[in-house]
Amino acid sequence: MVGIGSTMPQAIQGLSTTSSYYVMKVDDNSFKLADAGIGGTSIVDFERGKVVGLNSTGTGYQTFKYPDIKVNVEVGYGGTVTGNFTITPFVKGSFTGAYLYESGSNYGSTILNNLAKPAVSS
Repeated sequence: MVGIGSTMPQAIQGLSTTSSYYVMKVDDNSFKLADAGIGGTSIVDFERGKVVGLNSTGTGYQTFKYPDIKVNVEVGYGGTVTGNFTITPFVKGSFTGAYLYESGSNYGSTILNNLAKPAVSS
């Protein structure tokens, strides 16, 4: 499931930044999208193979992204003490590819094969 991220300056007509979409692979170079509704709660269009009609290509950069990971926890201690937790998920993995839209300079380290160990304290 993906959502629509940046749509500057003009979004693709037929897609909404408030909806989520199931990705339907066509081949190794293309895909189609099925509407999953707000919050990604509907699988009906995906199961029926109903794809979203795209009415334009949009302009500028169009970004498809995984939904944000959010965790809300409300806790009550006894009858009077309550609290909220903020949880930040740690996602492990590797990049499989990247594309640089604009040229630039001074990205990252200038030292070849420099494997700096992170500072860890307890």
